[in-house]
Amino acid sequence: IAKSKPVSGVKNLGEKKKEIVVVTSNSGKFLEISKELEKINIKAVQEEISYPEIQADDLKEVVNFGLDYLMDKIDKPFIIDDSGLFIDALNGFPGVYSHYIYSTLGKHKLLELLCGFEHRPAHFKTVIGYVDENREKHFFEGICKGKIGNISKGKMGFGFDPIFFPEGHERTFAQMSPTEKNAISHRGKAIKKFIEHLKKEKKEQKSLGNIAVLASGSGTDFQSIVDAVESGYIPGKVALLICNNKDAYVLERAKRHNIKAVYIDHRGKTREEFEREMAKEIDKHHIKLIVLAGFMRMLTPYFVNKYKGRLINIHPALLPSFPGTRAHRDALAYGVKVSGCTIHFVDEEMDHGPIIFQKAVEVKEEDTENTLRQRVLKEEHKYLPMVVKYFLEGRIRVEGRKVYINREGVKDPP
Repeated sequence: IAKSKPVSGVKNLGEKKKEIVVVTSNSGKFLEISKELEKINIKAVQEEISYPEIQADDLKEVVNFGLDYLMDKIDKPFIIDDSGLFIDALNGFPGVYSHYIYSTLGKHKLLELLCGFEHRPAHFKTVIGYVDENREKHFFEGICKGKIGNISKGKMGFGFDPIFFPEGHERTFAQMSPTEKNAISHRGKAIKKFIEHLKKEKKEQKSLGNIAVLASGSGTDFQSIVDAVESGYIPGKVALLICNNKDAYVLERAKRHNIKAVYIDHRGKTREEFEREMAKEIDKHHIKLIVLAGFMRMLTPYFVNKYKGRLINIHPALLPSFPGTRAHRDALAYGVKVSGCTIHFVDEEMDHGPIIFQKAVEVKEEDTENTLRQRVLKEEHKYLPMVVKYFLEGRIRVEGRKVYINREGVKDPP
């Protein structure tokens, strides 16, 4: 088998990313946090929803009121935030009223209030409020100490940025680039705490079981499962990859994601000897589901019966049509108008077990094996993770050759 290379043009599971609604009308704020969320594979969705502000003693109280008000209006995880400038010489004023004071008096009037004060220590503070999937509230605070200058300097930023010098710096926030400011700002510090919480949340996500993948090639189906696990869509862990091709690119994919990968050479062994070596590795990892994702070996009754009901395969055609390794070529040669992919349980016969899910793909007149393969792969990368998710969640039931899926509370990918 020639060395496999990654398939170009195949996107990862963008639509399966966790989404967090960011409630703000400020495009700069949204861009700042969306970039940080993207780094941990979470999609930010901007919503401009107004909510009443209250008179309060601190920012957390204001943010908490906003979360309570919005909780019935937003059904996804969401965040809001509030910031304030607290000036020591003015007993913390404008504080929670910073937005109102800026919009009515402006920064120049605030500087007039500070005339006669030689020392002008102050700090900016941000509180981010987050409502998670379980509708629980979390708060993240960031503070940046500094001082108020004598005049307004700089054109970047917004609000009171032109009069605030962060501690240890000779330039105001408004004289800094967004990258410089975000690295030290109160909001940047609050966002950092929020991101760390989300990372911890992912790690602590309840796993419903370990997954083993058997593959022989480039591993794009393997990658789709890994991406879905890392995004939180699949409530499990890819604990093991077994590959029988030492040059397969799928081994590199596993390495990049710190997934245990084992190369087992099938040559010079009987089929059952080879499978017993695989079984030895599988049994070390308490595997709940085994996925055949481009695994180019027929399995014997020994292996199938040992893991019966926990062994699934994905095939690039609408079974029972076009089984085997030449599915796309056979479909084109036969002249079918529709092909697709099939995800099924594995039994003792090739590409034969009970069908869990099928997705149809139109065959175009100008199709080649490669163009048809690419369109079918796009669907494989959507629906193989879906079936893995449904299996781990106990939604799949088999009666003879019929498979039933309980879709209560979930929705298939488009």
